[in-house]
Amino acid sequence: MHSWGRRQQTSSFGLRGQLNGAGVSYVLLMGENRVGSNPDNNVVLAVPGVSHYHAVIICEDGRAWVRDKGSTNGTFLNGLRVTNAQLAPGDVVRFGPVQLQVTETASAGLVESGREPRAPETTLGATSTSLQTGIPPHWLLALEHCLPVTTFTNAQEVGRALRTLVKTLGARGVLVMRRIGKNRLTILHSVGAVVAPALLSHVQEALTMAPAGLRSPMSIVSLFLDDIDPPLLVSWCYKSRFPKVLVVAGDFPGRGAARPLVELVCRALEREPAPVTTPAAPFTLAGEGGLVFPAGYVPGASPAMQRVYHQLRHLVAGDIPVVISGETGVGKEPLARILHLSSSRRHGPFVAVNCAAIPSELLEVELFGIEAGVATGVAKRQGKFQLASGGVLFLDEISDMSPALQAKLLRVLQEGEVHPVGARRPVQVDVRVVSATNADLMGLVAQGRFRQDLYFRVAGFTLHVPPLRERRNDIPDLIFHFMERFSREIGKPVGGIAPGALEALVGAAWPGNVRQLENEVRRLVYLCPPNEPIVEHTLSGEVVGSMLRPSPEELERDLKLERQKRELERRLIVEAFSRSGGRMGKAAELLGLSRQGLRLKMLRLGLRGRGRG
Repeated sequence: MHSWGRRQQTSSFGLRGQLNGAGVSYVLLMGENRVGSNPDNNVVLAVPGVSHYHAVIICEDGRAWVRDKGSTNGTFLNGLRVTNAQLAPGDVVRFGPVQLQVTETASAGLVESGREPRAPETTLGATSTSLQTGIPPHWLLALEHCLPVTTFTNAQEVGRALRTLVKTLGARGVLVMRRIGKNRLTILHSVGAVVAPALLSHVQEALTMAPAGLRSPMSIVSLFLDDIDPPLLVSWCYKSRFPKVLVVAGDFPGRGAARPLVELVCRALEREPAPVTTPAAPFTLAGEGGLVFPAGYVPGASPAMQRVYHQLRHLVAGDIPVVISGETGVGKEPLARILHLSSSRRHGPFVAVNCAAIPSELLEVELFGIEAGVATGVAKRQGKFQLASGGVLFLDEISDMSPALQAKLLRVLQEGEVHPVGARRPVQVDVRVVSATNADLMGLVAQGRFRQDLYFRVAGFTLHVPPLRERRNDIPDLIFHFMERFSREIGKPVGGIAPGALEALVGAAWPGNVRQLENEVRRLVYLCPPNEPIVEHTLSGEVVGSMLRPSPEELERDLKLERQKRELERRLIVEAFSRSGGRMGKAAELLGLSRQGLRLKMLRLGLRGRGRG
């Protein structure tokens, strides 16, 4: 079912009351006004106990009637259950658990369907009883934290506001696209939503529809696509030549009432963000329980990363030693920095040491320090433990530490003091130790390669970071973060990314995790012509090769032959373009196809790219 906002004549009747603890008011239209929890109703009451299509209120000739539509919990007028009754100002009508009072408005007029005229001015700090917006209070919080996207000064704030929008609304994800031709979309930002050809075709279809009678060049069209999975709310500026399209995916509660907020963000996105000119700073996000994220960090919205943040919130208080485990490149050090910034030690130093990068005989000096005169020309030097006193010491790759040094580290952790090389007296230190490893420490203990007593000292809590292949919904947000960063570094604007290229990157195996993804995006930005989108045939052979080998988890999840065949064909075409340097004729030859045959197959598979030659 498709529905959108259009101008309609309002009646002289309205409804006013409380919804989810906030004051709400609705203006009723002339004719039929549907009431229920479904988002395409005129009066959306998205609470348990209200049926999808609960009732209808008909306004004609200065009179109003309410008719129950067979609801489960009934419609009541002044305390009596009714199926069809006339309404008057002052009456109290109840739809299931929601009680509203019938009001008389000053005058009728033209408004957008399902919306009320401009509400009385409110502030974001207003109490719930003063709100007249009809938006549930947790969405008011979303509006507060999305203000940077409505007044943004740079592209970094756009991504942060969109992440907040997804989390607070409970949506599956958000896409920001630009229409750059009759049948061509390029993706400018993505949070959570995974791009699929079917989704893009639905968005393309939506862009061909628009209601008549829009009043200004900046009119925003909002279209609900409810008969697909996931349901979409698509908003765009109707009369913009190359509009930015905001797509909110997911069947979250009360989607209809979220439309004003989504349209506010959509209108703001029509402005081009200014370049980033100020250094990034640590930041917090709504709904993350007070965690402070380091500058440049991209918080993951996937369930896997949300579990990690949930555990981090419990580790902030106190000084329990933590081991962060995970594959190479998953981002263990940023999590240690979050722990530092969110704790009472945030004003102390954060000192990182890579135990695998320093020879064992030098690592002791690096950690514990050295006194002057130990050897000819040696000056006194403080170790990392002393430098980190009052803060956090991060020991990366602790599993590579030699047995002799493990024994000395154990003593430091037991006594709270270090013995610099050549020193006569120990030095007291106050340090919280956070370690990281890509190895199985318990397995190393069983093999006798890591001390068991040291393990119990450093692993007060073990925090596991999942690899990228287990949190693919986080990949699009990381891609656009890296695109913006490298585009800014080399001073070359990039016109987004083609849907096929984004889908390919999301589907890659990424054995090197975030670090490998970062390197791939840097390469793509360098190869991309200015102001053009990144396309499929510029992907590296390593990425395409990993796409050709589906993981056991992916095969177990979906063994449908036709789907696997389409995926294999798509990946082979991307590989052919990569090997041919983007030349259409050469790619067709490698695949044993004619140029026209390759074009038709690409069209059928939803691949778009402008091959040369």
